[in-house]
Amino acid sequence: MPFIQTDQLTGNNYYAATARRGEAFPPLQGDVDADVCIVGGGLTGLSAALESARRGYAVVLLESREVAWAASGRNGGQVIVGFGCDNRTIEKYLGLQDAKRAWD
Repeated sequence: MPFIQTDQLTGNNYYAATARRGEAFPPLQGDVDADVCIVGGGLTGLSAALESARRGYAVVLLESREVAWAASGRNGGQVIVGFGCDNRTIEKYLGLQDAKRAWD
């Protein structure tokens, strides 16, 4: 199977064609004072930046392309609750009652 460049996968998709893009920010130049520097504007980086700012920290977020460019921008935004295996496997490790609680 030939190797596929990431740009080939991300350039031609429904999301990229229909997303409303906000303001483009210039590259960081010079010195910036901040309490927290987040590298990467994916879901984890954005979440860390927001939570840090909510706690009163001065935050700088650095992203080399655009916010949610890679996997964060291509995922379907699913939240899949529970565990990726059946309850019997979890039960083996946790016991019946805790397995039911964890599954719920």
